[in-house]
Amino acid sequence: MRDFVLFMYELAIKKEIGFEIIVEDKFPNNDIETDENKWNVKLLFYGNDKEHPFNADVCNILRELSDNLFDLESYSITKDQFDSMKNKSVEYYSLLLTQKVFEELSRDDILKKRIEYLKENNLL
Repeated sequence: MRDFVLFMYELAIKKEIGFEIIVEDKFPNNDIETDENKWNVKLLFYGNDKEHPFNADVCNILRELSDNLFDLESYSITKDQFDSMKNKSVEYYSLLLTQKVFEELSRDDILKKRIEYLKENNLL
């Protein structure tokens, strides 16, 4: 799981890619999970997000991965073919991503910015 944790934290601070994390863990009937209401988490990428120009690429990559994984698991392609498609995708998407920049703030500045954020988003 270590590699997954590192991947997710790295992805979260990439400037050109943005996503929402949707956690569905509250259920009716005393918060009891049922066959219809299952605990889940979704990563939502908007392909036409103007603030995150590579989101469309993410959507295309995930669609291709979904198709290739289905083909592999349903015995339509071999593992070598799957790996070949992965390598072609890696070569095609060769642009590097950059990190978001987070400014270092004093505790007072953090509190000021937090209050400002809450006011702007009608949460205060």
